[in-house]
Amino acid sequence: MGLFSSPAPAAAASPAALALPVTMLTAAALGLLLVKLSLVIIGVRRKSQTSIGDGGVKGLASKIRAHGNLAE
Repeated sequence: MGLFSSPAPAAAASPAALALPVTMLTAAALGLLLVKLSLVIIGVRRKSQTSIGDGGVKGLASKIRAHGNLAE
């Protein structure tokens, strides 16, 4: 192999080599979804002035459960 010779062909990526990037992308996407759901809940809580529980606000309980289920 001289200075200007072409490099050796790269080996095909193994499934184990792809596991980390796929896991990282999935974790990032789920993290962003958790943040989005949190911001939606915060907005509804501020609008309805509800600090604890759902306060009887229509739809807030389902948003809280969706966030909780994703976090689990």
